[in-house]
Amino acid sequence: MATATASSHAAVLWLLLGILIVQYVQSFDVDVRSRSQWRQLETFCPSRNYTSCERVDKNLWSIAEATHVSPLEFNGLGTWSTFKLTTFDGRGQQRTRGGDSWYIILRDRQQRLKLPTRVFDEGDGTYTVAVFFFVPGDFTVLGILYYSDCHGLQEPNEPPDAELKNQPSVHYAEVYYTKHLRKKDHCYVGSKMRVQDVIKVPTHVPKLDCLSQPRGKCQQRPAAPTSGQGAGPMYRMETYYYRQNHSYHEASCCKPSFPKPKQTVHRLLFYGDSTVKNSWELMLYMARQPCKTNWVPRQLFEPLDVLAGPESKTCPRVSSLQEVDPQMDAVLKRCTAGAPWTSVPVGTSTDDVSKYLKNCQTFDMGNFKYNSTWATTPQDGVDVEPIGLPVPREFSFIHVDGWGVRGFDSVEGIKDRLTRGTGPGDVLVVNIGPHYTRAFMFQEWKPLMSKVAALLKDLQSQGVVAVWRTSFIWKEHVFRSQTEHADGYVPQVHFNTDHRRLMFDSYAEEVLGEAGIPVWDVVGMCSVGDYMPYDMVHADGASCWTQNYDMMDLFACFD
Repeated sequence: MATATASSHAAVLWLLLGILIVQYVQSFDVDVRSRSQWRQLETFCPSRNYTSCERVDKNLWSIAEATHVSPLEFNGLGTWSTFKLTTFDGRGQQRTRGGDSWYIILRDRQQRLKLPTRVFDEGDGTYTVAVFFFVPGDFTVLGILYYSDCHGLQEPNEPPDAELKNQPSVHYAEVYYTKHLRKKDHCYVGSKMRVQDVIKVPTHVPKLDCLSQPRGKCQQRPAAPTSGQGAGPMYRMETYYYRQNHSYHEASCCKPSFPKPKQTVHRLLFYGDSTVKNSWELMLYMARQPCKTNWVPRQLFEPLDVLAGPESKTCPRVSSLQEVDPQMDAVLKRCTAGAPWTSVPVGTSTDDVSKYLKNCQTFDMGNFKYNSTWATTPQDGVDVEPIGLPVPREFSFIHVDGWGVRGFDSVEGIKDRLTRGTGPGDVLVVNIGPHYTRAFMFQEWKPLMSKVAALLKDLQSQGVVAVWRTSFIWKEHVFRSQTEHADGYVPQVHFNTDHRRLMFDSYAEEVLGEAGIPVWDVVGMCSVGDYMPYDMVHADGASCWTQNYDMMDLFACFD
């Protein structure tokens, strides 16, 4: 955290016309607030059952353009600083209750910097916005009000239709509401808040020592924060990465350390839906056909399907992953004890995913065996020399297909996929996200997550390294206002709101953290990434690639 001098210095640095006041204050505990956020939202918005907004008096909602932004309470570089939003309704009156859903970023256009924020509801019409500064600059605030007055937390509360009760693979609410909802029923606001004043962070300010240490020469990396004794560590990516000019930059000496497992790691199992598959798929094609992706990964901002799609069979000569990204290559070679990444089998646990992905294999998760085919066979379209067997270390990278988890309203279906063949030497990174939050009520989510926490804790006791990955932020403004669909509205994603994502993620973070499970929070990186057109869920290639690097560096590849 910041120095004692910075924490105690309460003097205003300056006040100039058009510049917001900057003050030094005590650091804001984002971890505590994030874990408890679900409780606050339950208190502020106790009634969340679906109601149509067609006849709601929207004059009582917050008006984004009328929102007041307070001066920044600054705590130095390399820690959290905060400012406040005070909201006003359409009558010009200050609101006295919470329930708004905000997307807010800070931008320095001259440096081409974008900083993510965390928004915390105080329940009285004000909101605390936390931001993590790495570098000085002149920042402006851009905000988008997604929902007001708790409408972003509406839940699909209808009872199941009789004919759907015996169809466990389809959740009743998703089908019921798809048949009944119309755009006029939706409560989405989508209006922008633009703040003309500048938040000026000067050059000569206190900063963490880790920001001054050169990359690769860290004196000592910090320990990850926890919520208490026995709790799992927390890794929030925006506290050691920042985005500039479509590229992600790592403050590597500020990245928390992760304890080296007792067992040598032989597999990384990445469990989840399409957001997980996108990251895994990008790694697959970088591993098998680096020539197909003639880009520098951290400067990538085109859609994944253009860069890593299976349609092209030939491409210009690129010799190895080392040529494309030597930084990632060095990390991955820690997994393979120096062998090229082309020796690593990359595949999936299900036929329905692997059958349409070239250079991918299906793994029998109940009877897993390392397949040396990749090491001994040149890859299609890539001139790679075969590697003599045995390889220095057997390592596999597998997508454990979790897209179908939307049909698992109990933990049994998830348990079957996570425990089949899993044991010491495995790293298991798990995400369960949008397919639940679009169809389930929060009261259904809580017991499910408690059981998942117990399951992962049991796997940890067996020598498995289990890590929880948060969901991506849902950029609703990328999707909600587009006109590619009929009437600009899609009933199937009516309840896919970032407000619900926030509530569900908060509970998962608390209950998993209390069980001792490490939590890997990727929301900050996604919130400043470039999403695919008309897609509010899937992050761009640069975000996925940076997350892949972070995941392998932290949890999988050890010397």
